[in-house]
Amino acid sequence: MSSASPPQGDLSPEYLFLGLLEQGASYGYELHERVRVDLRHSWRVSLSQTYGILKRLEMRGEIQGKVEPQEKRPDRRRFQLTPTGRRRFEAWLTSPVGPSVRALRMAFTTKLYFARRRGDSFIQTLLD
Repeated sequence: MSSASPPQGDLSPEYLFLGLLEQGASYGYELHERVRVDLRHSWRVSLSQTYGILKRLEMRGEIQGKVEPQEKRPDRRRFQLTPTGRRRFEAWLTSPVGPSVRALRMAFTTKLYFARRRGDSFIQTLLD
């Protein structure tokens, strides 16, 4: 199966980070904090899990990290979505969610979170 066509009802937290990076480049800690604050009711992802997921996404070419030096602080990496990552996220976002309560609670609410930035017509498509 290609990375552009996710399995139905996929509950991988990778899509959280692909979706957040679809909104703009960011640092690992910032991404973790957005999940912790914005999606806390659906997802629990530790900081170490966040960095492991980002490393895996980068190894697959779905995101790209760039080291940015800081004065008097350790360097940090700013991540951005690649075209491959964008295709994978879009395929997931527009795929149906499985009928389980867990899939509805996690995947569907997460899709709604990302869909709200695209407007009412996209949300309606998702609901249909």
